[in-house]
Amino acid sequence: MIFPNVKKKHLAENSIVFPEKTVFEACGDGADDIKRLCGVYGYEVSPGGNVRLRGKRVFNKGMLVNENGAFTDERYALEIAQGDIPEITITYCFERALRHALNTAKRIADSKAFEYEYIEDYPSFTKRGFIEGFYGKPWEQQERFSVMRLMSQHHMNTYFYAPKYDPYHRERWQDRYDGKSLEKLSALVKKANELGLDFVWCIAPGLTVQYSGQEQFFLLMDKLKQVYDIGVRHFGVLLDDISPALQYENDRIAFDSLEQAHICYINNIYRALKQLDSENTLVFCPFQYHGTGREAYISQVGSGLKREIDIFWTGRNICSQELTCAEAVTFFENTGHTPLYWDNYPVNDAEMVNEMHISPVIGREKELSRYSSGLIANCMPYAEAGKIPLITVADYLWNSGAYSPKESFEYACEEINGKGTYRSISYFTDNLFFSCLKDDNSVIMNECLYRVQFDIRTGKKQQAAAELKTYTDRFCKSTNTLSPVLQRELSFWLEKHSLCADLLIKAVRYLEEETEENRKAVETAAKKYNMHPARHADFCLQEFIDFLLK
Repeated sequence: MIFPNVKKKHLAENSIVFPEKTVFEACGDGADDIKRLCGVYGYEVSPGGNVRLRGKRVFNKGMLVNENGAFTDERYALEIAQGDIPEITITYCFERALRHALNTAKRIADSKAFEYEYIEDYPSFTKRGFIEGFYGKPWEQQERFSVMRLMSQHHMNTYFYAPKYDPYHRERWQDRYDGKSLEKLSALVKKANELGLDFVWCIAPGLTVQYSGQEQFFLLMDKLKQVYDIGVRHFGVLLDDISPALQYENDRIAFDSLEQAHICYINNIYRALKQLDSENTLVFCPFQYHGTGREAYISQVGSGLKREIDIFWTGRNICSQELTCAEAVTFFENTGHTPLYWDNYPVNDAEMVNEMHISPVIGREKELSRYSSGLIANCMPYAEAGKIPLITVADYLWNSGAYSPKESFEYACEEINGKGTYRSISYFTDNLFFSCLKDDNSVIMNECLYRVQFDIRTGKKQQAAAELKTYTDRFCKSTNTLSPVLQRELSFWLEKHSLCADLLIKAVRYLEEETEENRKAVETAAKKYNMHPARHADFCLQEFIDFLLK
């Protein structure tokens, strides 16, 4: 299976066999573009390559319409044939479609044997992306580049830059970037353009802004002009997590309510951006960004904003278990805007710092793309570990109808940690499914411990000890194949995993020999495990220990 999952495919009579190591040869329409994009993504390309990529550019509106009736510049088709060497013909209209086609072609070639002769593909969601919008230490620049590249390779098209603890984003929003900071931001804009991502620069002035103040408005627009000059064309103004009251006397005189202030302020920014450049776009995060969509604030603000302004919405809750079509329709009916989802998964900041949100995204309805402007996933501070759930988000956003969380998660784990490692590390990741999604946690552990308890209850204690020992051996070895980067990022949860391993080892010994010494060892290990704050295995572990010691 190819990820993200493709929309249409036709079986070949015989599987197309690819060489062990892929070297592309570019020819046909857009050959130079194919070579350039291979360089961007690090794919080897040479005139004497062993897999031929033949470009076929068309100017046909049929390539521009997706199944929802919305225009897209991302539709492409691939014809795969054996020939003297394997050949993949790419039919496309725009460069973004060529990018997606090239990345899919690379995954096809890496599969070594491919059973389809034709693929036609296009996205479910229009805007598909991720936001660096968490509280905590912002990513390092190289981490940003790495996540951007991976998400581009998996067909995302948008990156929102909004780190809460970047001083120029929130605390010092009025200040222009200094030379070094502007240089770093410029490098991000350049990298986004290179990777075909829309770079959305965000600012959060709400802590100190005076909505009626002309001087502050000019300062804001001067800052927006500064980032415009380095190539930014997509902007976000975030007024979330601020005081619900108008803080300045002048604002209380000028506006009857916070709603009126926000409508006037955001519309004025949008108008000024359009005067600067008609291609500029604006996304707004409102003060109230979650709920039913019927609340007075969001209904009034949404109705008062220009229709072209996208509005961020997190769903019924700040971190929503589900995002539904019905709720999206309600939002549209009350605001006049289709929601642009700021999805607070996999983020694990604030009160969620003891959780590692590594599980696949679930609870987002298959038809949600019909009723929303798009979905932007809020990332974790852990850039490498966060790639695993982000890949599943990308898979869902591209083809939500065929999205399989389990298959997508298995692929994501091996894409980030290495081929052939999913089975072993699953005994570790199995216990990191705590999040707002309320996915089943500790499934493998549950199955084992229930079997062990059943064996004990039916007088098969020796069999129970052997079963628990087999599981414990796999559990202990599961972290050995984690990459060094993941080991560093996940050290907090690895500590908890190690304490759990020690508890299981002592439980096996107690099953094998019920001595008072072994019993106390289990009790001590259980206490140490429970004292560690990291969220880990669910209640099945405590239930088993209680059962074992009673």
